[in-house]
Amino acid sequence: MNDGITSLLDKREWEYLTQNLRLTTEVSSEREFSMASSDLLDEELCGNYLDRLTAVFESPSRRVTASMLAKRYAFMVVSPSLYAMSMFDKGLKLPLKDSHIESGFRNEAWLPSLRLSKMEFTEPADRDSYRHRELWRDVVVRSIFADHLAPLWGALSRAANIPKPILWENTAVYVYFLYETRIAGEAEGARKAVVEKDFDYLLNAPAELFGESRNPLSQFYSPKLVVEGSDKPVRMRKTCCQYYTTSKERHYCNSCPCKSSP
Repeated sequence: MNDGITSLLDKREWEYLTQNLRLTTEVSSEREFSMASSDLLDEELCGNYLDRLTAVFESPSRRVTASMLAKRYAFMVVSPSLYAMSMFDKGLKLPLKDSHIESGFRNEAWLPSLRLSKMEFTEPADRDSYRHRELWRDVVVRSIFADHLAPLWGALSRAANIPKPILWENTAVYVYFLYETRIAGEAEGARKAVVEKDFDYLLNAPAELFGESRNPLSQFYSPKLVVEGSDKPVRMRKTCCQYYTTSKERHYCNSCPCKSSP
């Protein structure tokens, strides 16, 4: 780890975020599909970028491409930032002006990484004070959702004529997976209680922290169900991410609401 990045993150923590959750300091050589995040706020630049990505996803429309992009982008923003918050008590600063999509492929799948021009972290003023951590957590969550994702989802919605609920549910799916699967399998001892409280907080946090009129994580949260074709219970989506339109076989996700549609 470059000591100039942060004095708050230790080597083990930094390696986890970069090796597992697609945070990077490297500029990709693949410039066609790399982009400054803030450029997506410009409708023309956003539309042109979506059109370039159409071939990557073998997408039939700009709307479908926007949904597929939102999935990748949501993962690389919420995963490292919320993991650092809940597991390390570290808050990743995510200003849009410093954020970049760095293109990358793995086994022919497009898996971009998030690069920040300034890699900075915060921590609670008093780590032993739950009240201090609550106030700090509000700031971290607002920076992830209201300040970063909300304006981007608004821009994608306008450029691709895609309903924002699809983009927010794409986001929510990764938050649920992070806490219910990855973190649940890794948290130990007293840390388990911390992450459980964080997840419950995210599901009940004020809508203003998401830049929306409703908390999108609460809006799409529901009990998991046993469905045909899945070995484990799944949480059925309320919106369709349109993934099935990118394959000739018209393969639906196990949680897709369209599977039960006539």
